[in-house]
Amino acid sequence: MAYLVGELKLAGSTIRGYQTTLWLLCDYVTSPHYQWPAECEARFGTHPVQICHEWKCATRRCCFRMEVEDPIGSPS
Repeated sequence: MAYLVGELKLAGSTIRGYQTTLWLLCDYVTSPHYQWPAECEARFGTHPVQICHEWKCATRRCCFRMEVEDPIGSPS
C-alpha cells in the first residue's frame, strides 16, 4: 500500500477501497462457514489468515464543518 500512496499518489478513498476489497476477500477465505480454512489446511498444510485489520488499514480522516453560516442576505 505504501507504493500506491507514495509512488502512484493514489487518493485516500482509492486506498480504502482497495483495502476493503482485500479485507472482504480475506474474510471470505478465512471464514469457517465456507470451509476454506480446512481445505487449505488439508491441501497446503496451512490455513489462510486475515491480513487487513482496522489498526493497520487506512482510515478516513475528514473534518466536517459543523457550523452553518447564514447565506448573505438571509434574514436573521
